[in-house]
Amino acid sequence: MIKDNTNDLEQSLLLEHPELKLIADPFVRFYTYRSKTEKEFSDRDRSNTAKNIYKKLNRYDESIDKDFLEPDTFFASSHNLIRNLFNKYDLVYYRDNFKSYCIANMIDYDKLTHYKARKIRYRWMIETEVMAHYEFIINNPSLSEYIESTHKIGNFMIIPKGFGWEMKCRNFKESPIKSLFEIEQNWNKYSNNYRYLKSFEAFKKLYLLEGVYLENDKLNMTIDIDFTNDSFSDIFEKMQVISELIEMRTYKIAKKLQSI
Repeated sequence: MIKDNTNDLEQSLLLEHPELKLIADPFVRFYTYRSKTEKEFSDRDRSNTAKNIYKKLNRYDESIDKDFLEPDTFFASSHNLIRNLFNKYDLVYYRDNFKSYCIANMIDYDKLTHYKARKIRYRWMIETEVMAHYEFIINNPSLSEYIESTHKIGNFMIIPKGFGWEMKCRNFKESPIKSLFEIEQNWNKYSNNYRYLKSFEAFKKLYLLEGVYLENDKLNMTIDIDFTNDSFSDIFEKMQVISELIEMRTYKIAKKLQSI
């Protein structure tokens, strides 16, 4: 049984699950979690722990806001990042070895639904051979820290209904920087969703987003990851900065909860 609580927010919320708590490697823990069904283990951004925190901070009340707003993993999407890193390193292996894995396990590759393919892909990610092939990426300390921060409360946001799939995922390839810029530049379009906020400045303050901004109140576009043009070194460096921002936001949220 998973115990949701708000006592230790500065650790990964994946550690609430007894089975996952036994796995020391963040990469293996993450893909073990992703291979689970929704009934076995809900998304951490929609867990009872997360929802209780949103409600305490007056950010999201499901009974009132669910038609307008929804929780989402906003700053860092670990699988999206890892998938892109794996493809950048060796796209052919990512495609062909997965197909071979399916055939070897008597899985009809050509008839896989998108959902089933994802779940099998998550199991494939932690195969010994796969992890050895992508050791350069998996063993980078920045990746471990990034995965850990992804599942802390500082990574979560309350966004307009549908924004996560339509804009953030499809249009901006999971980029939190492009997504935040979209909300900022088109606040009038999205403000109706946030019926209790009168300005983008109020939005930024409520969600503790100041750390993503630089001097002159400019969004820090330099940490947006470009998988095509950035080197691996650039990407790992940007991951580190994003992880630090999430850790800072997690700390601020924990402190704010203590004062309530």
